[in-house]
Amino acid sequence: MSKKNSNTSVIPADKQSVLSSVVLPGIAIASSFALKRLFDIGYQKVRKQDPPKTLRHNDHNITHVILWTVATSALAGMVKLMATDIMQKKIEE
Repeated sequence: MSKKNSNTSVIPADKQSVLSSVVLPGIAIASSFALKRLFDIGYQKVRKQDPPKTLRHNDHNITHVILWTVATSALAGMVKLMATDIMQKKIEE
């Protein structure tokens, strides 16, 4: 039988590792859901209709659907990066 190496634990050894591997992805996911909901509400207020959900959405042409998708994805990505960066700085302090 082989002897297990005690240095190869699944549980991270320090607080910063735990926070980085659990908290930061959680914040990124939560900010994505919150931002998506905010975008949908804003779109409904401005356009008085639901935002496009698929390429075959009957109320919008393909250009509109693609522009909406690109704009919301880019903004959501930037917010996730900023949230992760802010939390990473707080963890390192």
